[in-house]
Amino acid sequence: MKFRWRSKLLHLKQTMLFVVFGIIISYVSFLSSTILGGIKILNEFQEGVEKFLKDSPMEKDWLYYSFIQSPDVGDMFMKKVRGFLPEQENKDFQYHIFMKNRSNDEWTILSSSYSYTRESFAFDLHLQNDLNKTLETGLKIDKAHFFGQEKTRKILIDITGINDSYDYVIELMIRQGGIIRVLKEDRDQLLVYSIMILILSTVIGSFFASRLSKPINIMTDMAIQLASGNLEVEYKKHSACNRLDDLGVLAQSIETMADNIRHRIASMQTMNRIDRAVLSSVSRKELMYKVSGYISQQFGNTEVVVLERIEGGYHILAAAPKVKESKNRILWDKDLPEKIRVNAEELLEINKQDFLSGRITCTIIKLKNKIFSIPLFQDELFVGILIITVDSLSDQDRETLRMLSDQAGVALKSLHDMKQKDILYKALLQSLTRSVDAKSRWTAGHSDRVAEVADILAVEMNLDEKLKDAIHMGGLLHDIGKMGVPEAILDKPGRLTDKEFTIIKSHPAKGYEILRDIPDFDVVRQITRSHHERWDGSGYPDGLKGEEIPLPARIVTIADVFDAITENRPYRKGFTIDETLKFLTEQRGKIFDPTLLDLFLEKIIKT
Repeated sequence: MKFRWRSKLLHLKQTMLFVVFGIIISYVSFLSSTILGGIKILNEFQEGVEKFLKDSPMEKDWLYYSFIQSPDVGDMFMKKVRGFLPEQENKDFQYHIFMKNRSNDEWTILSSSYSYTRESFAFDLHLQNDLNKTLETGLKIDKAHFFGQEKTRKILIDITGINDSYDYVIELMIRQGGIIRVLKEDRDQLLVYSIMILILSTVIGSFFASRLSKPINIMTDMAIQLASGNLEVEYKKHSACNRLDDLGVLAQSIETMADNIRHRIASMQTMNRIDRAVLSSVSRKELMYKVSGYISQQFGNTEVVVLERIEGGYHILAAAPKVKESKNRILWDKDLPEKIRVNAEELLEINKQDFLSGRITCTIIKLKNKIFSIPLFQDELFVGILIITVDSLSDQDRETLRMLSDQAGVALKSLHDMKQKDILYKALLQSLTRSVDAKSRWTAGHSDRVAEVADILAVEMNLDEKLKDAIHMGGLLHDIGKMGVPEAILDKPGRLTDKEFTIIKSHPAKGYEILRDIPDFDVVRQITRSHHERWDGSGYPDGLKGEEIPLPARIVTIADVFDAITENRPYRKGFTIDETLKFLTEQRGKIFDPTLLDLFLEKIIKT
C-alpha cells in the first residue's frame, strides 16, 4: 500500500475523535455526578427544613418576632437550617428571609446574611414574581448548571406556618461546585485521572482507527488507480472485499463499478470505432468487416460472423478474425438451426449441438459452448444477423451486444445515407453547373472541362484529397455568378461596351455571394471570387497580385483560360495547339503563376 500523508491524516483524525470522545464521556460523567449530587443535597435540605418546621411547634408569626424582637432566636434558626447542608456547601451558604403583608401584598426583608435592612433592600418585579410563585408551589429552585460551572444556585422555600398572619419565604443561595473548584481543590487527582483518560483514549482510538482506516486506504489506493485510467486494477484480491460490514459492501460496490466502467468504456470505444469506420468505408462489405473485427476484439478475439439477409437465406458478408470459407458463401435457410430460421429477429442463445444440427459446416466459425445470434436492423428493417461464439455471456455482455448490433445498424444506415447524399449532392452540383453553361451555346460543357483540367493539375501537385475535391467543385462552380449576366452579353459576337464589360466583371463577386452561406465551401468561394485575378495584379475584382491570389484560384485560372481559348466563341474561333502554347507562354508572369504554368505545360500540354 502506497504511503500517502492524507491517509495518515485520516488515521490521526480518527484517533483524535476517539480521544475527544473519551474526554467528553469523562466530562459528562463528572457533570452527571455533580447534578445528581446537587439534586440529592437539595432534596435532603428541603426534607430537613420541612421536618424541622413540622416537629417544632411555634407560636403565631414566630419568625417575625424572632428576627425583629429576638434576633438570637432567629440566629439559632439559621444555624439549624445550615445544619441540613453538607459541610462543603455550608461554607458558601447565604440567605434572605422575606415576609409578605397579606393586607397590602407588600414584601419586606426580615433577615439577610448580607446585612440588608428593610429600608435598604430593593424589591424588583422579578424577585416579587419569584416570591409569589413560591407561595403557590411551596418551592422554587433555579435551573441546574449543566456545564460544570461554579455558580450560585438560588432556592426559595415557603416556610409559612398554618396559623401565621403573614407569608414567609426563605431564599437560600448555595455556591454550586464546578470545574474551577475541582481544579483548585483536587488538582493532583484530576491531573492523574486526565492523563489516564488521555492515554487510554489514544491507545484505544489508534487501534480502532487502524481497523477503520486500513480498508479505507486500500479502497482509496484502488480508486486512485481507477481515476488515473488504470482500469485493470483488481479489487477482489484485497481483504476489504471480504468484510461483512458496510466497508466490505463499499469495496465490492467499487469493484462492480470498476467492472462496469471497463465494460462501458470498451463498448463506447468500439461504438466510436464503428462510427469512424463509416467515414472510411466505401461499401457495406468493407464496413461490416471492420465492425465484426471490432466486436471480435472486444470479446477476446472470438469468432464473429455477419450474415446479410437475402432471399431464401443469408450471405456471409464479413467475419472475424478470419474464415476459411469463400467470402461469397451463401447459407440457405435450411442450412441454419431452427431457432435462427424461426426467430432470427430476436437475440438468441444457441447450444453448440443445436447449431451442429443444421447443415452448416464448422469451417465458418470455431464453435464454442455457446453461440449467440443478434439481429441487425437498418431503419427498423431486418437486414441480417451477427453471430458470435463464446463460452458464456453475462447480462451486461448481452446488453453490450445489443448496443453494438444497433450501432452496426446505424452505421449501415449512415453509410447508405452518405452515399445517397453524395449522389444527390453531385447531381445537384452537376445540374447547377449545366444551368450556368446552358445560358450560352458557346459555353456548354465549359465548367466540366475546367474541373477536369484543374483535377489533373491538382494531382500533379500531389495535393491532399480534401483540397483536390474542393478544387474540382471550384472548377465546376467558378462561373456560377454568370447566372446574373444577361444572355445577350454572353453571346454577343462583337466587342463588349464598357458597361457590358463591367457587368461581365461582376460575375466573380456575384458567384461569391451566391455561395456565401454554404458550409465548408471556403476554397470554392475563393476560386469563384479570384479566378479572374492576374499574377501581375491587373485582374479583378480585388486586384490581387502574385501569391496573394489563393493557390486553388491560380490553378482554376489556368484551366479556365486554357478551355476558353481552345473553344470557339461568337467573336472568334478556338486556338490551335501552337497558338495555345504561344499565348500561354506570353502570359507567363502576367496572367498565370509562372511555376504552375510551367508544370501545366510540361505535364499536361506537352504530354
